[in-house]
Amino acid sequence: MNNSIHLPLNIASFIVPVFPHALLLPNVVVEEILVQPPRARMARMERRPVNRFVWRGYQIPVVSYEHLLNEASLVSETPRRSHIMIVHGLTDHNPPYFALLIQQLPKLVWITADNLSELKQETLKPTESLLVEFDHQVLAIPDLAYIEKRVTELNPL
Repeated sequence: MNNSIHLPLNIASFIVPVFPHALLLPNVVVEEILVQPPRARMARMERRPVNRFVWRGYQIPVVSYEHLLNEASLVSETPRRSHIMIVHGLTDHNPPYFALLIQQLPKLVWITADNLSELKQETLKPTESLLVEFDHQVLAIPDLAYIEKRVTELNPL
């Protein structure tokens, strides 16, 4: 592998399938994955960049990762989404959650220093903090602070 990353022994993480390449999120920031929310509501959500969703009594913003990239062409190329992933944000917003529309169920994996390496990339997308290789797959570690900021800018409370 390229450059080794210093990690604790094992970190449970999710590989989240989004376009253009999957995200790698530690499981501690994933609050819940809503499998197959009502189809009519999902269809309405997919037409707008940011929506609102009631989850456990909180009104939280729901966004497509592709919309955060300002890539309308990517949105039209992606298959219909059927899941919502609730993410615990890093800032002190109230509520401290936002949600991502996802195409498929995330995969739980165990990350170790031996199976993860940093990829040197000259140009990262604004939503990415690092590109890594895990199990021969290129994954992006998202910049959650930037994503939260964009979600708030697109749909303030």
